[in-house]
Amino acid sequence: MPPPPQPGPSKRHRPHVPLEKRKRAVRACLSCRGSKKKCVLTSVDQCEECTRYGLACTFEPVLKDRGNQPCDVPSRLYSSSVWDTVATDVSRCVQDRFPDIKLNSEQLSIVSNLFNEAVWKRSSLLFLQNDSSLGPLSKASEPVPPPRVVAEPEANDLPATIENDHTSSVSHASFLAAVSETIPPVSSKDHYDRVYTNSLAQQEDAYSISNIVDQLPPREVSEALVDLFFTFLESNWYYFEKKRFRDIFTELYADRPSAQQLRCANVCHVLLVLALASTFKHLVEPFDFMDADRDVPGGKLFANATRLIPRVIADNSVESVICSLLISLYLLATDDIEHHHIYLGLALNQAVGLSMHREVVDSEETPEAREVKVRIFWTIYTMERLTSGIMGLPTMLQVKDISVSLPQKRQDLDGDNCQAVDRLIAITKLTMGMDEIIKWSAH
Repeated sequence: MPPPPQPGPSKRHRPHVPLEKRKRAVRACLSCRGSKKKCVLTSVDQCEECTRYGLACTFEPVLKDRGNQPCDVPSRLYSSSVWDTVATDVSRCVQDRFPDIKLNSEQLSIVSNLFNEAVWKRSSLLFLQNDSSLGPLSKASEPVPPPRVVAEPEANDLPATIENDHTSSVSHASFLAAVSETIPPVSSKDHYDRVYTNSLAQQEDAYSISNIVDQLPPREVSEALVDLFFTFLESNWYYFEKKRFRDIFTELYADRPSAQQLRCANVCHVLLVLALASTFKHLVEPFDFMDADRDVPGGKLFANATRLIPRVIADNSVESVICSLLISLYLLATDDIEHHHIYLGLALNQAVGLSMHREVVDSEETPEAREVKVRIFWTIYTMERLTSGIMGLPTMLQVKDISVSLPQKRQDLDGDNCQAVDRLIAITKLTMGMDEIIKWSAH
């Protein structure tokens, strides 16, 4: 009969394992301690978790007694646990504040190591300034750390950098200088790409504008369409200032205008006015069914205008708001009410983005220009509310968020004919009253 197996050591009283044979660190690094993970050392001063995430291990000193004799001074001496996360925070801030730099993970790891190395070199000074219980340490006994090569095996395009800086202080400027020496410049190429892309975009815009201007109707026909627009489309609303539009119209029909000098928003503005006026041409001219164009009236002008829409929206100006409003009006005239509401909402959002709904005082803005913006905003708002009410859609902009005043009569804008602005004021007040009725009926 074989002898019974000998019982193993009790779990409560395990045998002592020498320090050199232990798999876990005697004291966990600050990163593993904060995340409550096992701190398994892969080298003298580096654990598995910190190596996996490209961080540098940070240990806290342990004092034997109050006799100013440290029991175990690790290779990384820090004055507080805050230094453990400083490097990671700096790397993330660089990536958040400067997205054009486009640092990859290897480069961020280099930034983290640089900062940790800089703090490590002056860790004793930082520790002595914040913890007087240690007493002065002899500079002769302080070990001089060897140069550390910061290199990642995966980053083949990054040169290995030897850090051997023993300056008297660690400063923000020296840290940035070390980073700029380590990381190759990448913003110059991005800047060149942006300049090259913008140059191509400008050339494409000039080519498109030049082709569009060549397809405009004769000036006599266009002038008749402009008069038609002001006769039928601005009886109750206000879209833009007539005098400024006449100047844009004259510039567009000047003798061989340079396409480089014409703004996309101005060209789109004129095209949309001509396209809208074409939908009312049958009211003043006899309609001939035999010669009737199969296309929608003003369709070609509108199609040319839509080619400029991306650049017009990017312009982000009052002219951009006007163009979005005119597009919505043309789509409404062609019974495309869904897309009409989309572009009308775009015009309202652009107006809000330019603070046209706020009572903002600008010293560089004339009272005349300010009144034009006020009228354009109230035109967009009242149209959007009427369309949303018909379609059963919610309110895009609350009345309580509007602080701009109602339209006012001005002699420099209206002259002797104030009926149009009177009707705009009446429609605005009616719309606001309708909103109040809907608001109270909902309760």
